[in-house]
Amino acid sequence: VSREADFFDLGGDSLLSIGLFVKAEQEGLPIQPTDIFEHPTLRDLAATLVRRSARDDSSGPAMTPLSIQNADGPRPPVFLLHGNMWIYRQLGLGLGADWPVALQFSHHFHGSHIRLGAGIERFASEAQAALQSVRPGGPYVLCGYSAGAMITLDLARQLKAQGHEVPLVCLIDPPYDGRAAGEAAMTGLPMQGLALSRGLAGRAMQRIGRDPERHRRNVVSQAYVLAMHRYRLARYDGAVHVLQTAGNPAMAPGGTLATALLMAEVETLPFGHDALLSDNEARLSLTSRLVRRIKQL
Repeated sequence: VSREADFFDLGGDSLLSIGLFVKAEQEGLPIQPTDIFEHPTLRDLAATLVRRSARDDSSGPAMTPLSIQNADGPRPPVFLLHGNMWIYRQLGLGLGADWPVALQFSHHFHGSHIRLGAGIERFASEAQAALQSVRPGGPYVLCGYSAGAMITLDLARQLKAQGHEVPLVCLIDPPYDGRAAGEAAMTGLPMQGLALSRGLAGRAMQRIGRDPERHRRNVVSQAYVLAMHRYRLARYDGAVHVLQTAGNPAMAPGGTLATALLMAEVETLPFGHDALLSDNEARLSLTSRLVRRIKQL
């Protein structure tokens, strides 16, 4: 194959580019998810990686952006992982000026990079660094939205192990327990996990074409799928309040999450997950419930 040959002209597509991305990472190359789209020839891609190596510009998971309101409030900071801006703003307004509220965006935020092999524990360590940039010591109130719920639980575990107080963890519509179907395959190499999760994102990825940003966001989604399936949730004995949407089986008796949370309260919301993405009335209902529970501390 010529050094001038184009990866996509040779039959490459979005799914194959992820395989190439994984193999390059396994070899220790400083590659980023959009590189293959932006530099599709071997010559250009090699030159990019050489320049990045010379700058020591690693492609490890970059800390995602952090936003904070009520920063000087005296109460324990409320840290929201992966929530949207509407919920974040309403939470700050509802709690009032005494409560600092910080939002860490997910890796879907434009320009953030991620490794497909990164685990929940590493995401939680990133989140801890962001949280402690706001306030170095506890107590901390932690809230995790959707896929951020697992990261939030591991963050709580890490903080408590280091001696910090975590009086409350709130999980907002956590992902349901899908491990039974995928556990065996997902514990292997990244490519095995990609094969299993292809059904979740394959069709969407085939439509991406050569759009680097859409490709990057799909790499992020794949990385979260892999991380959640590999994660082994340890038992957690702190106070947890779970707010799950109608039809979410996350806290079904005998499931992984229900078994791991030893002091969980469950509140079922009268709407589905999609409402949290688009319905302001549903979002307001959620934030009012969060505010009420947090103010009980």
